[in-house]
Amino acid sequence: MIASRDSAALTVRPPSLHPVPAAVLAMTGGTALTLARWLDPAPGERLLVVGATGGVDSYAVQLAAARGAHIIAVASGDDHDYARFLGAAETVDHRTQDTSQAVRAAHPDGINAVLDLVSSRETLADRIVPLLREGGRLATTVFAPTPTPWPPAASRPSTSTTTPRTTTRPSSHAWSSPTSSTSPEPPYTP
Repeated sequence: MIASRDSAALTVRPPSLHPVPAAVLAMTGGTALTLARWLDPAPGERLLVVGATGGVDSYAVQLAAARGAHIIAVASGDDHDYARFLGAAETVDHRTQDTSQAVRAAHPDGINAVLDLVSSRETLADRIVPLLREGGRLATTVFAPTPTPWPPAASRPSTSTTTPRTTTRPSSHAWSSPTSSTSPEPPYTP
């Protein structure tokens, strides 16, 4: 079963769908759906998708294209055919082109929205955000304002013989596959 916190709904996984891809679908597809709904692309609006052929972004490209958005996909040149298959109207090769310059040249009046799950805070601020028209929308999940040590210092045991270590909270997309031999499902092989 898959639980969605936003809708409080459950659904039964079809027996023909292995649990690993089912989990991935819920994570990547659900994230893409949430971001696409937030960006709310209208028909004809220009949406820049940085990392357009990644897991979440490949779903988001399809969702936005289905709503009639004009997708500008940023991906490696090897992935441009795939990006177009997903619904991209334009592609930018981040390996051979300066994304900001290429988008500005093609859209001097700016773009309506950006979905960027790849760029650093500096790149977003300096190179991507300036591409937006006034009132434009930006969605990203790449960074938090300041990494927070986890667990908090007050709850960590003190040790006098070793140097204290601080770890960061794992990202929301980190997961590990169970290796229990009691699992009724066979191992997943793509």
